[in-house]
Amino acid sequence: MKLAVRSCSMLLAACMATCAFANARDDAELATLIQQFTDRSQSRTRASHLPDGTVRLDLGGGFQHVFLGQMGGNGELQTACSSSVEEASAFFRRDLWTGTPLPQRAAAPVVDHDMTGLAGMTPEEYALYWAMIEAHDASPNVARSSSITIVNGDGAGEGFNDTTSASPEGGNTGTTRGAQRLNLFNHAASIWAGFLDSEVPIRINAKFDPLAPCSSNGGVLGAAGPYNAYRLTGSGLPFNNTFYVAALANKFLGSDADAANEDIVATFNSSVDTGCLGAGSRFYYGLDNTTPAQRINLLIVVLHEIGHGLGFLSLVDGTTGALPNGDPDIWSHFMYDKSSGKTWSQMTNAQRVASATNTDNLLWDGPNVRIASHFLTAGRETSTGRVELYTPSPYEDGSSVSHWNTRAAPNLLMEPAINIGLPLTLDLTRQVMRDIGWFRDANNNGAPDAIGNVQPASGSLTPGNTATISWNNPSGFSRNVTIELSTDGGSTFPTSIASNIVNTGSHAWTVPSISTTQARIRVREHDFVTPAGVSSGNFSIAPNTAPNFNSGSPLNRQRGSAAGNPVTVGTVNDAQTPAGNLTVTQIPGGSATGISVTGLSNNNGTITALMAASCTASSGTVRFQVSDGSLTDTGNLLVNVAANTDPTLSYANASVVGGAGASITPSNGPGDNGSVTNIVVLSSGTYTGNVSVNPGTGVVTLANAAPVGTHTLVLRATDNCGATRNANLQVTVNNTAPVFTPEAGIDVQQGSPAGMAMIAGSVQDAQTPAGSLVVTQIGGGTANGITASGLGNSDGMITAHFAASCTATSGTLRFQVSDGSLNGTGDLQVNVTANSPPTLAYADASVGAGADIAINPISGPHDNGSVSGITLHSAGTYTGNISVNAATGVVMLGNAAPSGMHTITLRATDNCGATRDAAFQLDVDDLRVFGNGFE
Repeated sequence: MKLAVRSCSMLLAACMATCAFANARDDAELATLIQQFTDRSQSRTRASHLPDGTVRLDLGGGFQHVFLGQMGGNGELQTACSSSVEEASAFFRRDLWTGTPLPQRAAAPVVDHDMTGLAGMTPEEYALYWAMIEAHDASPNVARSSSITIVNGDGAGEGFNDTTSASPEGGNTGTTRGAQRLNLFNHAASIWAGFLDSEVPIRINAKFDPLAPCSSNGGVLGAAGPYNAYRLTGSGLPFNNTFYVAALANKFLGSDADAANEDIVATFNSSVDTGCLGAGSRFYYGLDNTTPAQRINLLIVVLHEIGHGLGFLSLVDGTTGALPNGDPDIWSHFMYDKSSGKTWSQMTNAQRVASATNTDNLLWDGPNVRIASHFLTAGRETSTGRVELYTPSPYEDGSSVSHWNTRAAPNLLMEPAINIGLPLTLDLTRQVMRDIGWFRDANNNGAPDAIGNVQPASGSLTPGNTATISWNNPSGFSRNVTIELSTDGGSTFPTSIASNIVNTGSHAWTVPSISTTQARIRVREHDFVTPAGVSSGNFSIAPNTAPNFNSGSPLNRQRGSAAGNPVTVGTVNDAQTPAGNLTVTQIPGGSATGISVTGLSNNNGTITALMAASCTASSGTVRFQVSDGSLTDTGNLLVNVAANTDPTLSYANASVVGGAGASITPSNGPGDNGSVTNIVVLSSGTYTGNVSVNPGTGVVTLANAAPVGTHTLVLRATDNCGATRNANLQVTVNNTAPVFTPEAGIDVQQGSPAGMAMIAGSVQDAQTPAGSLVVTQIGGGTANGITASGLGNSDGMITAHFAASCTATSGTLRFQVSDGSLNGTGDLQVNVTANSPPTLAYADASVGAGADIAINPISGPHDNGSVSGITLHSAGTYTGNISVNAATGVVMLGNAAPSGMHTITLRATDNCGATRDAAFQLDVDDLRVFGNGFE
């Protein structure tokens, strides 16, 4: 069930001290307005049930706080927070209904601008006090995880939207009155948001409106408070069946229970800025927390009122003692009456009425306030840390029990009087918020943050030693912490180890001179109970005793042996120090010689080491020492030493192709109880190829293996003490056949003679130089009429002269290569083309009649093979002498006749019978001389 509260508001009023003759009518109107806001009679309330079963209690505009102010004779603004006309009349020292003067009452303490006159403190002491508070908030903070939004409830041109020009003041850079107002409200919201964690945005509906009456006699400055409260039941709550204000209820619910309305409402009087209280008076919009003369420090007032809206208030009717709608609010669970020893949630209505005026005896009993209130010099119960609430007699509706007692020194933000000089740190208001349920939730996962894995959680610590305290912070949490020690298993933590230190997750601690078996460590946020973490188990703090070294079983070692793998040399333990933290060393004093110990390691008390023996080592003991940093113990380990043995090395038989190489790995070794320092080739036997050995691995490398046959190589290994071992390696060098690799192919023509040498292919052999191999042409090829002669071998390049008969056909010629023992063959492709006729040609010629002439061919005669003959095929009409040279084709003409043109045809025949006819024109000229001497 949830209860909706319209507003637990604050009404601000002020009156200039010069209003000694205040207008009675204005006073009456002011009294009427105050009564309207502060009326707490049940007749004003109205309960209704919502469809979901929620009970909403309409307070009818009453149940609000009234903030009063008046200018004193020294020009200082005096203030008080009240909730009744009677209380307001007492503050103004006149009956507002009648104007009759009243006896003077003690004014609330006021802090001067220079911060003097407070609880007898000097300015230096006061500055030191606030430095202590502010140091906490100066520590690194997590990114803001709550969102407080100021919802502008004003219309255009008024309130937050007022465009009246204004000069920036006190760090507020707004240049219009509306901008300055919004800046100040947002600044106040950001101060609160920097402390609160909530998944649900907090919304404040704020506005500035003219509120009448407002004059030099006084006026309403503003009102603010929570809009709703909800009765919650469920897990994770401080108390069930209890009312929480809207913003806090939303945090627990994880969602907005009333999205249609804001969580806090605030209305302020815009007429104050027009001097309605007196010429030159107005709100001060600076953010620097100073208050010039005739100004009202609005930032402090807004911080105060947001605090009420977030839950710093009681919803109980103090005049009747009635709980809201019959159930307690969260405030009543922490109001403790030390006279009765009960909280208000445990009392009857009559007991609550009596407690409300039990002056200076009603205390706030929240754990966070108790742990942080030590700075107060008054208004605090010293033995418990409880802080006094405001309980004047008679009861002051609204102000009573919902503020700190005015006796608190130094002054606090949530006293009924707003004192000049208050810092902006929210002082103990932060602890109250944590008490009523505003738990730290830096990662916004809906669950309270918790510090975890606090160490040490077991074991034993020695007084005077340095120990490291470590812990794990919740995600996003980095606030300063306080570390405390318990000696009763975590029931109490009376001893402070470190206070208000930067949160690094670890802290070096000098263990105190105490003795306990039930020590525990608590790490918590400084000045708060939570987030906190406590070590999960008890550890001891006790005087130191010497550790113990227990020798292991005797070890066996050989002379010259290397360290090898770690071996167990003993175990250690200690009553105070974890076994794994003890230091073990090997020290002189043992009887063994030539034994070296390295690589000592402590694995939770089991001690291992690397242990080597020299070539001259002898049996005996090796001494070890264990230390906890202060005390030591020793133990002797027996080591039995045996004589050195020869190294091991052997090879299996191997084979290698002649002329080739091989890598041969030992079949066993090289190995030794110590180490093999060298391996050499002692003998190569009949092997003439190249041989080498890796001196560390014994791998034998062979190259250019020769001669063919079986050979015995001898290798020698020497260990670190000079002992040797010979190992035989039998190597068989195998012969392989040579290889003939033919060319891609050659081209020849039918009838062609051998001609120039051509490349037939190449040869190679693993054992015999290529130029020494013998190559012949053998039968077995598929070509016909092809002969190869003049075979030559030039470093493996094989050449030959190839001839083709007139009937030759394409195919392969087979060649054989031999190393004298083994042969290899290869087939060369021969491509045969058909025979072509010979070539022969003549140019036309002329000759005088009866003359002689020799005519040479202009082309030929030639052939792919040979021209076997050239003959006269036809003389045509020529009748003179004619002959032809059968080899050269030269034609001899004599006694040329007759005159005229003649066609002479010659025929060339090649060695395969192919013919070619060649003709030319012969012009025979008649050159006769006429008888008379003329031609």
